[in-house]
Amino acid sequence: MLWKCFGEDGTEVSEMYFPFLSHILKVFSDCIEALEAKSFSITSVFKVMTELKGKLKRRFKDTCLGFAVNNKLKQLTPDLAKKCEADFIVFYERAKKYVSERYDFSENSFHSKVSKLGLTTAVSYGEYSDAVQACSLKDIDMDGLYEEYGMVEAILSSSEMEGCNSEERYLKLFQSRNMYQRLLTNKKLLEAARKGQKYR
Repeated sequence: MLWKCFGEDGTEVSEMYFPFLSHILKVFSDCIEALEAKSFSITSVFKVMTELKGKLKRRFKDTCLGFAVNNKLKQLTPDLAKKCEADFIVFYERAKKYVSERYDFSENSFHSKVSKLGLTTAVSYGEYSDAVQACSLKDIDMDGLYEEYGMVEAILSSSEMEGCNSEERYLKLFQSRNMYQRLLTNKKLLEAARKGQKYR
């Protein structure tokens, strides 16, 4: 696509590609910035990537090329405008395919499973259990995890958690006296924390 900005089809045609690239590359840039943010958590990767895929699909479906591009298309002859629009649609198709082939959007993917640990939505014990297993955490007392799951759910359903993001919820969760005392009695969890866990 970029080489067409410097093509031989004439200045008015080649200049069409700059505003389109500016429009669509911002979508990718926003995604990259979110993934590289200092306060970003692995539990949010699946959401960010799913949103990127959704934005590409929606733009393709609605033929959304950007306001500046649409204005410039009106200044071209119908044939040239149609040619440019076709190139932009092909770009969307290739971008969607590229993202889908390089990222696992299935519910069984690692990122999908650990996204349940973001504490922003209600999650079942089974989903917590799947997330622990996806991380290949060893020597975790799964029955003990169920008890901790119950405590976490009780704390998360409290009114003080309303409107909090994932990071704030984790901070409040570990500031809870009951949760802190419960974690201190879980010898396996403390031992695992001291040793560190290896991810596959």
